[in-house]
Amino acid sequence: MSRLLKWIGIFLFAVGLLVGVLGGPYLGSFWTALCTVVSGFLSGMIFIALGVILEQAEENRDYLHYIANLLPKPEQPAERRKAPAKKDSRSALEKLKDYKFEPSDSQES
Repeated sequence: MSRLLKWIGIFLFAVGLLVGVLGGPYLGSFWTALCTVVSGFLSGMIFIALGVILEQAEENRDYLHYIANLLPKPEQPAERRKAPAKKDSRSALEKLKDYKFEPSDSQES
């Protein structure tokens, strides 16, 4: 795909240059010919740049796959045995039923 984008860019660049330079007298004015050359140049450069970006992305993808294959495969974690559930996990609040706070219970800083 990156090659295709590069070739499209080169084609647009060449067509814009040829139409602007050779078709200049037929286009009517110098400014029209200049706009044709500039637009062909910019279009070609955009497609070439997209082709280069895509090529770099493909190289990065291939290199990441290569690195991933070099790394050791992660081991599956061993199943942990669950602790047996407690029969009665409630606190014994009956001991605190008649408790009264004393002034010595408070913390002073």
